[in-house]
Amino acid sequence: MNKYSLPGKLFFSVWILAVVLFYLKSFPFITDFFSFGWLIINGQAISKIIFGLLFLGIFNLITSGWGSFWRSLFLTDKKEKSLWLIDIAVGIIFFSVLTYLFILAGWSVKFLAGFFLITGVLLFIRNQVFVQVIDFFRSNQPSLAYIFYLPFLLAPFLIALAPATNYDSLVYHLALPEKYLAAGKIVAVPENIFATFPQNAENLFLLALATGPERLANLLHFNFLLLSVGVLWLIANYYSLNNFFTGLFFLSTPAFLLIAGHSFIDLAVTFYVLLSFYCLERWTVSDKFWIYPLSIFLAFIPTLKYSGFIFWLGLLIVFVVKIVRSDGQKYLGRYLGLFFFTTLVLLSPYLIRNFIFYHNPLAPFLSSVFPTTIPEVVIKNYLGHVQGHGTRIKTILDVLRLPYEITFQGQKFGGAYDILGPIYLAILPGLFFLRKDDFIRFKNLLLFGLLGLAGWLVTARVLRFLLPVVALWPVAVVAVTNSVLADKRRFFSALISIILLHNLLLVFWITGFINPGKFISGQLNREQYLTEKINNSYYPAAAWARKNIRHGKILLWGDARSFYWHRPGLTIIAPTVFDYPALTEQLNKCNNIKNRVQSLADYVYLNYPEGKRLGVEMNWVTIARNKKLLTTIYQDENSEIVQISKNEND
Repeated sequence: MNKYSLPGKLFFSVWILAVVLFYLKSFPFITDFFSFGWLIINGQAISKIIFGLLFLGIFNLITSGWGSFWRSLFLTDKKEKSLWLIDIAVGIIFFSVLTYLFILAGWSVKFLAGFFLITGVLLFIRNQVFVQVIDFFRSNQPSLAYIFYLPFLLAPFLIALAPATNYDSLVYHLALPEKYLAAGKIVAVPENIFATFPQNAENLFLLALATGPERLANLLHFNFLLLSVGVLWLIANYYSLNNFFTGLFFLSTPAFLLIAGHSFIDLAVTFYVLLSFYCLERWTVSDKFWIYPLSIFLAFIPTLKYSGFIFWLGLLIVFVVKIVRSDGQKYLGRYLGLFFFTTLVLLSPYLIRNFIFYHNPLAPFLSSVFPTTIPEVVIKNYLGHVQGHGTRIKTILDVLRLPYEITFQGQKFGGAYDILGPIYLAILPGLFFLRKDDFIRFKNLLLFGLLGLAGWLVTARVLRFLLPVVALWPVAVVAVTNSVLADKRRFFSALISIILLHNLLLVFWITGFINPGKFISGQLNREQYLTEKINNSYYPAAAWARKNIRHGKILLWGDARSFYWHRPGLTIIAPTVFDYPALTEQLNKCNNIKNRVQSLADYVYLNYPEGKRLGVEMNWVTIARNKKLLTTIYQDENSEIVQISKNEND
């Protein structure tokens, strides 16, 4: 920074200090998080922690074994310290696709899991993948440095070891795989709009649910946090930056930690975006190896989540710019064809499924082009909800205010988990002080960041959807601190330490409300934990129904969360908050409510406080009860299960 004027230095220093102080004023230090007593170290806690670590180790072992097998078929002589992560990524794709094909055919997924385990271990040994593992860690920071990561990893790891309580998981990330397992195959779920989305991440959760408790699915998502750190090390090494601090800034971002222990899918998208970007940067005209993993990982991104198309397109544009600058235009058509082909192949199972079940391959989108079985009001409700997140972007001033709002009002862009901390707002403006040669070095990273942010702004402004771009910001932070802040390291090291500590305390404080330690240490058993920690808990009713209702259809009214309900013999109909209006309208307009109610289900679960929270109408329930069509067979303080009379004389 010595080449810049004193006013420039002073302005940037004052900016960083002001952002940090204002953030600490807005989010004061949490001093009472210890009062939660959220973990007691005992035999149960130790056994669950060891179980989680073993599962993570075995999963990465067998996926890298299978990934090395597929790589060895085509590229046997490549020597790279990044091959271990590439093998894991390929193995995960193979597991996901094959799991989907198995459940689609109605074959045993549990058998498939056993096959993966045995063959994966054998391939790991045969292909000497352990050599790549050793090389990977040797090429990074000494093992002592990893100790600084542990405090940040602890909270999400403990959340992953507890039963799932997150709303999105209970509605679709885990609920849909559980439904498919109960049915023994992929089935249409017309009352859940999320069933139309690509589900390659949920396929992994399905594999986990087929072999054990839902904690395995939580751990799979946590694993993507660890893998993303590994890719960031590789990217930092490529740019000749400190990879330890790159990983530390990433792990200290609350938004990543607060979702990592839940069975979301956003960190899976983040991992494959980061790995695609790394392969893109490594590709050159003279080293064509990287084009093949790039094509596979790039294609996999939109099959995890529709919003992944934003990053798919952004990476595609960056690649086109790079190949043109590299005088590789003669390869452009061939490579673009490869990218489109692999994307179509990996996406085609879901396009075919949607066409068969919902008459629209791209459901719920483009309903004006493809007439669909999904009611228009449902699609309108969903798109309106997604686009309603965050702030309206109408003027340049709105765009300029966005960094402040994302940093200080992140809950407007999704919820309580959408907290980035102040470090990016404080440090990233230093990019304007970078030397020209540094800008050239980071041009692809900066271009992708701008494209990803622009795509996010014009689509769904949910902060979780932006995380694949945010994951690259630590690289830029390290670049700024290395060059621009080099002569003020002591002062800014103190500020950054305060930020890291604040982020850590905030994560522990929020984790305290979930309190996974009560389950891990055995203070609460599974039933007690789920009853206490699920908001407006439906778990007691679900447990009763699984035990006492042998077969039949159960309509969940006032509650969209169907996970923990499904088992063979029970068909659960759980409309989402977007699907309720269409079904309510049908019931309210029905001339013969008796026939309509009897055709819907055999039983109805009514969750009154949750229904009130979601704004679900109960008028038809009152009418049906007055007509003596409903008989209460279960009741608790929040809800009841009623049986629908099938008597023709009623």
